[in-house]
Amino acid sequence: MSAGIRGKFVRSFWAAHNSSPAVRKTVGSLLADLGNGRGLNLGCGDTRLDPRLVNYDLVSTGAVDVMGDALALPFPDGEFHLVLSQEMVEHVPD
Repeated sequence: MSAGIRGKFVRSFWAAHNSSPAVRKTVGSLLADLGNGRGLNLGCGDTRLDPRLVNYDLVSTGAVDVMGDALALPFPDGEFHLVLSQEMVEHVPD
């Protein structure tokens, strides 16, 4: 795949987090099913999906609540009832 085609594909499809109404509804439903649960949006970028999610990213944006490295999370085990991540796995080592 040429760099031009790849770049166009990445910018149009993969480069942005999916914050569609369907994703927001699903996340909201999952959090509601957990009662008073809260979640972690790991690698949130500039996407705020739900106010019950703590937005965590390596780079500060207007949506980030906590900045840090995903390989060294500053939260105790069991802190979140739901963890989600979009467009992040390719940024961490195997």
